[in-house]
Amino acid sequence: MAQSINTVTAFMMKKLGPKVVVETARRLGIESPLDEVPALSLGTSDVSVYEMVGAFGTFLNKGEHITPFYIDRIEDKNGNIIQQFTPRKRSAMSEEHAYLMIHMLKGGFEERQGTSQGVPFALRENNELAGKTGTTQNASDGWYIGMSRDLVSGAWVGGDDRAIHFRSWISGQGGRTARPIWVKYMTKVYDDPTLGYTKGPFPRPERPLSVEIDCEVYERESSRFRDFDYDYRQNDY
Repeated sequence: MAQSINTVTAFMMKKLGPKVVVETARRLGIESPLDEVPALSLGTSDVSVYEMVGAFGTFLNKGEHITPFYIDRIEDKNGNIIQQFTPRKRSAMSEEHAYLMIHMLKGGFEERQGTSQGVPFALRENNELAGKTGTTQNASDGWYIGMSRDLVSGAWVGGDDRAIHFRSWISGQGGRTARPIWVKYMTKVYDDPTLGYTKGPFPRPERPLSVEIDCEVYERESSRFRDFDYDYRQNDY
């Protein structure tokens, strides 16, 4: 995920099946038409920024999907509340699964070849961030959905007509078109103390995770068995 290796995504689609993927997307708030086909794993169906931000918000909200809404309340000139709008909530996944998604999405910032490595150090310093780039065929659309510990935001660069596109995929990829917009936006968010957003780590679930997320543990296990195989061949047992 950190390096946008689509073969892994295709493998997961093969293991789970399109029907399960579509059902999961629906729980995350995706209402746009989704074709139940294997190619869905590569983004063959159109989804809006509105829906994607809401889906990513489910991960930050510990597995609870909250339908995004624009107006929180309406007040008169004296500050009296005329109408208060209550967000619609529903459980979409377990808290652990939501946190594991955040952990994987952090990889773009943490891995050497991650797709979010271009984000300035000033934004990453003493902070945990997560996000994912996206680029459609022919460089017609560039995407970036990013998360801090208490804010999800997204950017899309493209045209309503798919014939509008960049001349090269390198120039039109999400990391070059949409991600810089998100970076500038988040920089301004942190520079404005009145907004109340501060840097820090993503909150972990109170219960211990049921899986190991430290990749070095798996690497040590793999090395241990490789050493055993080497000794086995050398000693000809």
